[in-house]
Amino acid sequence: MKLRVNPISQNTDSWKELKLGNSKLRIGDNGSYLVSLCMFLSNYKMVFNPVNLNEVLKRMKGFNNNLIISKNVAKHFNMTFKQTVDKTHSEYLSIIRQRLIKGHPTIIKVSKVNHFVIATDFKTKENDVKRSVFIIDPNNGKSCVYETVREKYGNISSLRLYTPKPYAKSGGILGSKLDLNNKLKNANKQINKMEKEIKVLSRKVTEMGKN
Repeated sequence: MKLRVNPISQNTDSWKELKLGNSKLRIGDNGSYLVSLCMFLSNYKMVFNPVNLNEVLKRMKGFNNNLIISKNVAKHFNMTFKQTVDKTHSEYLSIIRQRLIKGHPTIIKVSKVNHFVIATDFKTKENDVKRSVFIIDPNNGKSCVYETVREKYGNISSLRLYTPKPYAKSGGILGSKLDLNNKLKNANKQINKMEKEIKVLSRKVTEMGKN
């Protein structure tokens, strides 16, 4: 059930020293949620890197200092948002698997450190649910089974559940609400231009008829 998620590392030279949001913290040290969002959006053909997404979120009041305001992000990208807490590790894995079946990656907050990863795939092997969820870790941009980093990161402590609203389809999204409005404006401009050209041609034909 692998999704179309572009792997990204927060420690890439192009942005690891960049300040996160409106803070003095670096993306390389504290940008795992931002980078997980970049990867999440890529599944719906909304392509961002940490540099431009950082700027977008700052402009649309998506930050409180270094903290991302998830509800504002969801509104900007025309998505619903829910934060899931107080579940067992197995319950979290079950939620993640159900979302992956529907085509939605899931951003995970781990319990031992202030860090986020993103679930992108699962495989059923001898009904072993615990070992079947694959993540991409923003620390290095590499994919692995969650259980292999569980000793380092601990259990799942919460989930950030972003879901595109009905007009958006996984792997083939039409774009954000803003993108659709821009496309509509461009289409209207082209129609207006064609109408003007038709009027000019009509006048010329009329004038030729008089001569």
